[in-house]
Amino acid sequence: MGILTFKEWLAHFECVDRPIGDLAKDVKKNDNFPETNDYNELLNYIESSAKHRNVIETFENAWSYYLKDRPD
Repeated sequence: MGILTFKEWLAHFECVDRPIGDLAKDVKKNDNFPETNDYNELLNYIESSAKHRNVIETFENAWSYYLKDRPD
């Protein structure tokens, strides 16, 4: 099995009652969310579409967790 994309990894948090769960639900509903693991591309997309700064902060925290979960 290959490395999960950020979007695939994030889907595991849909039922979490925390900001990461809210982000996971929002990403799942967004058909235009990039299918990439490029941090800058994801950040640019979120910055251009987020209505609140806390979404960007949640993404940055989730990205950090994602990197720690990935195999070396």
